[in-house]
Amino acid sequence: GVMFDGLAHGIPFVASNIGFFHEFVAMGLGVISRRDPAAFSKAIMKVDANYEYFTRNVDKFSPKLKWDFIADQHAAIYHSSAVKKGIKKL
Repeated sequence: GVMFDGLAHGIPFVASNIGFFHEFVAMGLGVISRRDPAAFSKAIMKVDANYEYFTRNVDKFSPKLKWDFIADQHAAIYHSSAVKKGIKKL
């Protein structure tokens, strides 16, 4: 989604207060906001005032969004599943 594209390019996010985003807010990658203009404006100002904090966290997280990392994770999941099923060759 758009949030992941932004994070992959080193940009923190401001998002609606939907449960999905809470995990990423907890990592310090962005902020959530109520869905009204005043709250959204306040959230943008929070990111602006703490931009170095957010970008530092985004820089640490963004390698996890690279295709090589994602492919390695998928391969590990498939391998683990195959081992559990007793499959010797993939």
